Amino acid sequence: TFTFDAVHGPRSTQADVFESVKNIVESVAEGYNGTIVAYGQTGSGKTHTVFGNDDSTANVGLVERCLQALFRSIAMSHAE
Repeated sequence: TFTFDAVHGPRSTQADVFESVKNIVESVAEGYNGTIVAYGQTGSGKTHTVFGNDDSTANVGLVERCLQALFRSIAMSHAE
């Protein structure tokens, strides 16, 4: 039996997908382990979702978005 926290369709944006995993990044910043799995049929867009495109900031993938959020969290904790 598998459970999924989120399932995204073909009309989902990169920002939509990031919003569904943002809490994992926040937990990692607090010291917990976190895993994000992109699962789907061949050709369904997993690589695009994870890495995005270089053509615009709207198409930035999960790797860059998660790292930006993580570094923002670190910077905020150092500012306190």
